Amino acid sequence: MMKYLIVFVSFLVSFNSWAEIYTPVTELHLDLDSDNQMDLVTIGDDGLQVQLSSTKEIIKSRRECWVPTDGNLSEYRKGKFELTDSGMRWGQSYKFAYEPETKRIRWIGYDSYAFGNAMHDGAYDFSMNLLTGKYHITSHVGWDDKTGNELTKSKSGKLKLKPIYIDDADACDKMNDVLKLTE
Repeated sequence: MMKYLIVFVSFLVSFNSWAEIYTPVTELHLDLDSDNQMDLVTIGDDGLQVQLSSTKEIIKSRRECWVPTDGNLSEYRKGKFELTDSGMRWGQSYKFAYEPETKRIRWIGYDSYAFGNAMHDGAYDFSMNLLTGKYHITSHVGWDDKTGNELTKSKSGKLKLKPIYIDDADACDKMNDVLKLTE
């Protein structure tokens, strides 16, 4: 009987540990506007929201733009934050920064990847700097029958992009236009 109790308790402990490791971070405190006070960034069913300490104003995204299935917020550089979302064989990352001139939160970077199916059909890596307009995409195109090596194609370029802010009325449309580059 004691053996079964130990197995059951071990199962509960391991399940609880797994749940703690994979709990998404939906709230982040960091100094976005360089006033030496913490600002609040949250992600949830209402979308992305930023409350600046300097203005007490809440900057909200349109709900349907940045609502990930299992999103995590993190500070990736001082005063900049990242929203990541991933699944079993794919992932994406949106990078944001406070723009002092406009007092708004600007979308400044995007990275995504997909492993495709077991043969890597549909696999790709994509990265774009929305400040410079530079992007790079590498996609899987097949396998070399003689060597067994993966064949890929790469494409890099530069686009002229207008700034995209999380509270733009047409932010979702602008975002979708940028994301079409991964297709």
